[in-house]
Amino acid sequence: MTKKINNAQFSVVLFNKTFVAYYSILYCVIN
Repeated sequence: MTKKINNAQFSVVLFNKTFVAYYSILYCVIN
């Protein structure tokens, strides 16, 4: 149970980092 929660949190963190990186690149391209 604890392991499942940790895996879910890790996935969310990984997704957030990817999203922020993609958004930063997109922002630079627009400007």
